[in-house]
Amino acid sequence: MPTDGSLVIRLTLGAIASVWAILGATFAFWEVAQNEQHEKTKMWFRKKWESLAQSRWLQAPELGIRFFLRFRQLLFKSLVRLSDLTMELTGLVAVTSLCVAVASILLLLLQFGFTGLIYALISVIVIGLLAALLLVGLRVITSSILEGWGMASMLLGTGVSLFLFMRVILAQDIRIAGVLAILLTPVLYFLGVMAFSLIAIVWDDSKAKPLLLHMLDKLSMRYTLRTLVELAAFSVPFSFLATILAMLLGSILEPEHWVPQTVQMLVSNFVCDAATLIATFFILERALQRPGYLRIPVAVLVDILFAAFFACCSLYFGLLFTDEAISVAQVLNVLLGKSQQGLAFEFGPCFWAMHTTFLPTFAYLSVIALAWVAKLLLILAEKFMGMGQEHKNPLKLTAALCILLAVVFGALATIGL
Repeated sequence: MPTDGSLVIRLTLGAIASVWAILGATFAFWEVAQNEQHEKTKMWFRKKWESLAQSRWLQAPELGIRFFLRFRQLLFKSLVRLSDLTMELTGLVAVTSLCVAVASILLLLLQFGFTGLIYALISVIVIGLLAALLLVGLRVITSSILEGWGMASMLLGTGVSLFLFMRVILAQDIRIAGVLAILLTPVLYFLGVMAFSLIAIVWDDSKAKPLLLHMLDKLSMRYTLRTLVELAAFSVPFSFLATILAMLLGSILEPEHWVPQTVQMLVSNFVCDAATLIATFFILERALQRPGYLRIPVAVLVDILFAAFFACCSLYFGLLFTDEAISVAQVLNVLLGKSQQGLAFEFGPCFWAMHTTFLPTFAYLSVIALAWVAKLLLILAEKFMGMGQEHKNPLKLTAALCILLAVVFGALATIGL
């Protein structure tokens, strides 16, 4: 592995250790500075620690998954608040979209000349026609489309502006693209909120709502259209950031490899990452409804298989019909960390870009591991402080957990694992 790769691993582990150390210091300060107003928060942490203490080791993964699934509920609440705010900021968003569009057109003109500009304008026309067809379709199934027309126009304008800006980002060096992606992610998230607001307006008053809900019930699916849009609104902007940063990591580890900085690869990853996130929540929720000790391991295995399938789809369709198109066998080789011919291990941009579909799986597996570490910490606290005494200071206990993780990741960064 190149020296840069070892440095990236050390810096990543060091950054994770720093985050845990900051969280530990925050909880420790919170314990010292708290007053009566923070009693509700303290009780929340105490209940979590008590439920973990009362559970068995094999029940800790279930507790971790339940905590992970609560993220969707918190996400929904935040989207509702932001969508209300979006309706109040239509003028600001419209002006911002116009500025971004003009700046992007000028940059495309300077970088690619009139050829790049014509390509961008044709793409804008195609996007506009698709949006118009979408609005006509919505008008057929709902009587409230006129109420959402202003939001739809703003969504289309912002979407076109961001598409042009995305073309500029993809044309840059991957290191510059990584920085720009970090800056653009909040704007993409805001765009996702706008899409969520528009579809929520249409969905709540849709004439087709009863029929669609009946179809979902027939398919034994608990998810409604609102839930699917909610998850997609979250996954798309962060998929964009994860994809660019994954390509950046791959280019650092394997600097001689080609970087798939194309709109096709980004869109392919958007779709597959969103599908993986939706499948992950669906599989875990169904697993918690069933009895038995094997339901969690089986759900994890099924979810990993889904993530692997969507990872292969992401790379295959991201390169399809291009000069870099690869076969299914080559995709499987890249999935396993090998070269396309399967002759050696390689961890280039394509490998990391396709593996962003595993991020939801990695997230809840990390929560499960965290639950086990917390369970171990509770046993140690019980040995030193006595039965029932370890919950008196839940914030200090949380601070100790964060500091323990900071020490572990700091040690790994030091030895370079």
